[in-house]
Parts: sequence; structure tokens; C-alpha cells
Amino acid sequence: MQKIVVLLGGNSPERKVSLVTGSEVAGQLRKNGYQVFEIDPADYECGHELISAIHSLKPDLVFIGLHGGEGENGILQAMLAGSKIPFTGSDYKASALAMDKLLSKIIALREEVPVPAYHIAYKSDYQQHKLSSYGEIRQLLSPSDPSKELVVKPVDAGSSVGVHIVKDDKEWEAALADAFQYSDKVLMEEFIAGRELTVTVLDNEALPVVEIKPHKGFYDYPNKYTAGNTNYIAPAELTPSEVKIIQDYAVRIWRAMECSGYGRIDFRYDGNTFYFLEVNTLPGMTPLSLTPMAAKAVGINFGDLLDKIISTVTKNS
Repeated sequence: MQKIVVLLGGNSPERKVSLVTGSEVAGQLRKNGYQVFEIDPADYECGHELISAIHSLKPDLVFIGLHGGEGENGILQAMLAGSKIPFTGSDYKASALAMDKLLSKIIALREEVPVPAYHIAYKSDYQQHKLSSYGEIRQLLSPSDPSKELVVKPVDAGSSVGVHIVKDDKEWEAALADAFQYSDKVLMEEFIAGRELTVTVLDNEALPVVEIKPHKGFYDYPNKYTAGNTNYIAPAELTPSEVKIIQDYAVRIWRAMECSGYGRIDFRYDGNTFYFLEVNTLPGMTPLSLTPMAAKAVGINFGDLLDKIISTVTKNS
């Protein structure tokens, strides 16, 4: 019987989501016949203590059920790799690249994948009142249509934490204040009206596209994690040629970042162009999460999905 440590919780703003992900994963792994131990990194004062606790259990591998912060930005992955402990998901380099939305955009552009027009703001400038105004940024990003809304989001946070769609000066100030709580860098980008789509990549292959349709507003934190707030269409209603384009974009970015195991790539689609938004190297595994939905669309149930993720660890090691 394989022994698996599931990491869940942690100290990031996405702790609550991670606790659900980790609990779902641990419960299913037990049903699959694994011996499972759950560990919350928040219970340890430092990384050394955490790694020592994992080592003491002598697991065959660690299933990382963390989201955001040090669970997803490569720090934990580097510690596990340095301690020769196998783990699910991407390595430290790919994790760090994917967590940084600016670096992700640069890589996407290099791969000739469209991205929304964007601008980066720094916390030091914000604190010194040196940032450009809402109107100036809007004109910079959408000179042909300065009425377009803007998206404000932390550069290195997930689960839509600190993300806002802004349409006037009053909302602008509140959005910046919130986003800078989570990062020293904030991404401002042109809002792409249209459809929200996501592609899960499992072992270098794209799963069916999932469309996300919130009943109100956009796919923010409440709409992600409140049952009934959002409709999901899996597979998304796209033409075969559209599916080919978006899946090709997803795999191209995935490989350029040297991701491994599994992950999810998010897009906006205005009916003509698919725009890359971000890569999630540790996507959620909650009852409302998108990666299990994509797997289910091709007949892969949750238990089989976890087995496949675990098998990639052995395959890629």
C-alpha cells in the first residue's frame, strides 16, 4: 500500500479553499486504497520542521493540496526536491513562473499566444501617490476604445483574491487598495468582454474546455466557491477549430513553462481571439473545481484523476 502525505491549509489567503481541496483529495485517496496522512504547513514554525515531519512518515510521495503563497510559488517544491521527496504537480521553477502573472504573460507572448493589453504598478509608487490615474491607464491600454473597463489584480495571488473589474475612478482607488494587500506588484489589464474558458492539461495533454458562466458579475471568489452562483459547461460549446486553437495555446504555454503533472490555463474569448490570463499549477479539487469537471467530461472520475496525477510523479521522476 502506497503511503501518501496530503498537504492542505497553509498560510496563504486561499487557506479555506485549500482545506476543502485537501480534504476531498485525502478522502478519495483513502477510497482508492492509499494510506493517507494529512499535514497542515500552518502547524509548523518553519520549512525545516515541516520537511522533518514529512520525512518522519516516510511517504512514497506528497500530494500538494495547497493554493497560493509558499504552497504554489515554488518555495515548497524546492524544499521537497532538495529533500528528495517526490511530490505532485510542477517543479519549483515552473511553479514560480506560473505564480507570477507578469512573467506568465511574457512567456505567452513569446509563444505567440494573445494576452490582454497590460500595465504593472508597484506598491512603492502607490504609497508615494505616483501612480497614473484611472483615465490615463485606460487610455494607455485601450486607446481605440477608452470606455473599456480595466481589471486590477495582484501579480502573484490566486483564487481571484484581490481581483476587481473597474469602470470608474471611485472603484479604481478601492481596487488598488485591496490588490496591494496581497502583492507588491499589481497587474492592470484591459477587460476582455466575452466568455470565460479554461483548459486543464493532464500529463501534457489538454482535457475538454470548460466554460464558466457566473449568474452575476464575474468569476470572483464568491462565485467560485458558492454553490449555485455559477453555471459550468463541460465541454464548452465551441467549434472543433476553436477547441483546437485554445487547447493548442494551453499546451504551448504549459510546455514553454516546463510544467508537469497537471494544471489549468485560463482564457477570455471575445468571439474572435482567445486571450491568455494565467496558469494554475495546483488547481482546486473542491466539489466546484474546474479540473475534475474537465476530467469527468472524458469519463475520468475523481478517483481515476487522482491516480493519473500520482502516476505522473513516477513517470516524470
